[in-house]
Amino acid sequence: GVTRLALLSLSAPVKYLRKEILKGKDLGLTVVSLGKRETVVDDLIMAAIKQSCFGGALPRTERAFMAAIESGRERITPRALELEKLLVAVLTQVVAVRKAIKTSKNPLAIAVAAGDINQQLQQLFYPGFLYQTAENWLQQYPRYMAAILQRLEKAPTQIQKDKLWSAEIESLWTPWQQCLEKEGEAKMMTQLSFIDYRWMVEEYRVSLFAQSLKTIMPVSEKRLKKLWQEVQS
Repeated sequence: GVTRLALLSLSAPVKYLRKEILKGKDLGLTVVSLGKRETVVDDLIMAAIKQSCFGGALPRTERAFMAAIESGRERITPRALELEKLLVAVLTQVVAVRKAIKTSKNPLAIAVAAGDINQQLQQLFYPGFLYQTAENWLQQYPRYMAAILQRLEKAPTQIQKDKLWSAEIESLWTPWQQCLEKEGEAKMMTQLSFIDYRWMVEEYRVSLFAQSLKTIMPVSEKRLKKLWQEVQS
């Protein structure tokens, strides 16, 4: 709500960004069901405003609100353009993933991997994901897409391993998803350990399917289960 109010107060940069962002670059949006260009642009601008103006505690007065806007005003457009560049790059990678699945010479061998990857893409890309995802994790998206492409290359030669790892990931993801559905997004997305767990699962995928890309933190099934105990407590 605060970010939306800021957007309404920033008519000049918002007008420019709505006109220029993703201009002629929206080809990949339908590949991950993000919606129309206007919807994605709105999400991107909102993310840029949040990251530029509201990195700390939310303002509680009009004076603090205006001060936050002024402190980040000059960063909004450059940040929006950076997010656009990131989005275009990762959508290009998603197109490559879809193509690799569609043109596989052995579709039966990669059937389990393809199903799991499609679910993973739905979890990473959804309407509003740019705003909802913290800046530090958005920066990891190109590596996650590269890991998927590596997985698809290896899948036909390690079918059983891929099946076992897919089942392991599902067993770690399901409790998180069930908790989110039960407790609600408004409550759970303010819990740092809950958010950390979600992204540690993503890092664990990298450690299993694309070890050469490395993880940004130590990660293992044991660490994930320990963190989940913290979430539950």
